[in-house]
Amino acid sequence: MELILNNRDKSIFIEQPNNTDDIIHEINQLIDDNLIFSHLELNGKEIYSDFKHYISVHLASIQSIKIIAKSQKTFINDSLLSAEVYLKRAIFLLDDVVDNFYNNPSTDDWDDFKDLVDGLQWIIQMLNSISNLTEKPENGGAYIKINTELTETIHALGDAVANQDGILIADIIYYEIIPTYKQLEKLINKTIDEEGRRYDVN
Repeated sequence: MELILNNRDKSIFIEQPNNTDDIIHEINQLIDDNLIFSHLELNGKEIYSDFKHYISVHLASIQSIKIIAKSQKTFINDSLLSAEVYLKRAIFLLDDVVDNFYNNPSTDDWDDFKDLVDGLQWIIQMLNSISNLTEKPENGGAYIKINTELTETIHALGDAVANQDGILIADIIYYEIIPTYKQLEKLINKTIDEEGRRYDVN
């Protein structure tokens, strides 16, 4: 089995690996301290979570594992680009979620709400990851402020869900999440335009 870092920046060959722990250890050894792990490619398939389980299940058939790791600057840029795409879509959809929760939400509406919470948690996780880096956007303080606001908001949502209070859920989305998402979208646009890059611009 061959382990390859990015575009063959480094590579090693493991003969007949016995267990996944040894493979994970070798993967970690390949990643420099100045790089941030992104995901794995196993026989061409991209894997973003449950790495150990996936390797264990497919151990006999894995010929190569490509380790994708990024510089801090690239990690920030790519994370913000992904967040920008998500926020554009979320802001567009949230008005319908608000309307439905003001009017006796259905099972489908609760499914949409779960998607909203998943997205909110992903945004918070992304902002936490960036705040923990040594290299940060120039307007890093603004990101920390928004992250704090969103973290408080998700706690408030949890209380509203515990009480099955659809009106309060709608209020939180309309008065807190949507304005904060719009603010974050503008902040991300500014950071990418001034410090990052968009890959689809010729």
